[in-house]
Amino acid sequence: MQFGDGATMSATVNNSYISASAAEDYNNDAVMVEDNLVQAEARGFTSINVLSLNAGSSSNAMAALANVQQLDSSTVSASIDNVGIFTGNLDEGATSSSLTVDGNIVEAVSGANRSSNLLITTAGATLQESSGAGVTIDPGATSRVAFTGADYALINDQRTDNVTVSSTIRDVDIGIDGLNETTGVDFSALSVQDNEVRAVATGNDAVNQLVLNTGTFQHPSAAIGNSQSNDGTTITASVTNTVIGIGESLTLNANSTNSSFRVRGNSIGATAIGNSAINVISSGD
Repeated sequence: MQFGDGATMSATVNNSYISASAAEDYNNDAVMVEDNLVQAEARGFTSINVLSLNAGSSSNAMAALANVQQLDSSTVSASIDNVGIFTGNLDEGATSSSLTVDGNIVEAVSGANRSSNLLITTAGATLQESSGAGVTIDPGATSRVAFTGADYALINDQRTDNVTVSSTIRDVDIGIDGLNETTGVDFSALSVQDNEVRAVATGNDAVNQLVLNTGTFQHPSAAIGNSQSNDGTTITASVTNTVIGIGESLTLNANSTNSSFRVRGNSIGATAIGNSAINVISSGD
């Protein structure tokens, strides 16, 4: 169980630059700014819970896996401000050169509660109904989900109350910069591809999986219970003033002769999610 009240979780990246720059012109050069990551990540609670039961032949066991996460009156924030990923200082131009800014990621991620729960049981011959009454989980004061009479039960309960979850990205430039009206690009290939700028904010996130593996098609009772709630909670994701491109201030103003320019496959996105859950009961027959 995880409980928090009045907590502050924050991650910030400010004034960061990743670049390859030249004092003079590029001439027969290959310049690559690729596969870099700028990330700010803030989370309230994160848990990974695994319960595994293995039997060589038959099994009539009972098992319960319960996860409870509650975050109250707290703030979870991730922010990125003023980031540049580029090839720069092209004031003298480029001749017979290859310049690429590809596959870079700028990411702000925040989340209140996150859990991964796995209950797995394996028997070489059979999984039988237990001789007892089965698993019973009383919700009491800490859980809203209960099962009675299931041999295998997986319970997930996540709550936020008066929580602020935010992911913010501002002022990001990705590309090939420094090409003004006095410089040129001749016999060169310029590429800005597959770069991503994304802000993601999530309240409750869960993956619940219950797996029954047996040599025969005989299974006991099994159940997954998932409860997620957001009360008085604000979840926001935003991306502002972000530019991906080629040229002075990422706008091409220079003369060009026999060159190629490619800007494609780039993405800018903001996603805010209240509750997200994946629940799976599967058999290994």
